Amino acid sequence: MNAEQTTGRVWNRRRTEKQRRLAEANMPGKVIPTDQLVSVLENLLAPGDRVV
Repeated sequence: MNAEQTTGRVWNRRRTEKQRRLAEANMPGKVIPTDQLVSVLENLLAPGDRVV
């Protein structure tokens, strides 16, 4: 009854996905130059993302 159970669940999936996307975008800082805006957004946004 007190046996340990491992669910294999990842509880920080959104955080790790966000970190992966930001690293993949290869941005030097928080400000995106206007000539790179389209390419950065294409790398950051994935199908199914909500943009508000």
